[in-house]
Amino acid sequence: MPSIFDEIFNQDYSSMQSRISKSVNSRVNIIDNEKDVTLELVAPGLKKEDINIDINNDILTVSVNESVANEENSPNYIRREFCSSAFSRSFTLPDYLNQDEITASQENGILNIVIPKREQAISKAPRQISIS
Repeated sequence: MPSIFDEIFNQDYSSMQSRISKSVNSRVNIIDNEKDVTLELVAPGLKKEDINIDINNDILTVSVNESVANEENSPNYIRREFCSSAFSRSFTLPDYLNQDEITASQENGILNIVIPKREQAISKAPRQISIS
């Protein structure tokens, strides 16, 4: 009867590494609200110190460079899949977004980036124009 350790020890490390590296990318939801656009990026286990958010020439880039520290007093691992990871996602921002008012927050493994719309881009309620 195979055990869980058979699966662990008989697996080729290089194939495991390729599966890990493929999964190190953040998925994103982009929500177009009335007054802003919100980007929700999956960022489980990441500290805000590991995340960089930059704007250059109308391109918003979110990048992560997380590394697992090798401590001298670390336990004797049978298998170690936690590893350094890095990814980068870039988004071209349209003119109707106000780049000077961007805010970011992180909660429950989700990075939220809120980009307000410029005043002229916010839809106005329909109204009747009276003739004088």
